[in-house]
Amino acid sequence: MSGSNTVMNSTSPFVVFICIISESHGLSVKVGGLSEVGAALDALEDQLSHSQWLSGDQFSIADIALCAYTHLAEEGGFDLSSRLSVTRWVSECSTVLGLDD
Repeated sequence: MSGSNTVMNSTSPFVVFICIISESHGLSVKVGGLSEVGAALDALEDQLSHSQWLSGDQFSIADIALCAYTHLAEEGGFDLSSRLSVTRWVSECSTVLGLDD
């Protein structure tokens, strides 16, 4: 369709990435509000409440890709304390990737 715009799913990892990175650098991004980031983090929480890793029982590139910026969520002003599965997953990803110092 000529001239049409692509609309991203509000739970797209890209939307979460842009919002988290932008907020952590003091920039303001309008993607329909923080509720979209919350919805994306809730979707991540839901998935991780059913499995150790994003693709099931094995660590994968999906975990690397999403954890790479999800671990910055709190720096961007997004509270993860109520998302216990996400918090666990970020910690486990950091351990697997050798980021724990």
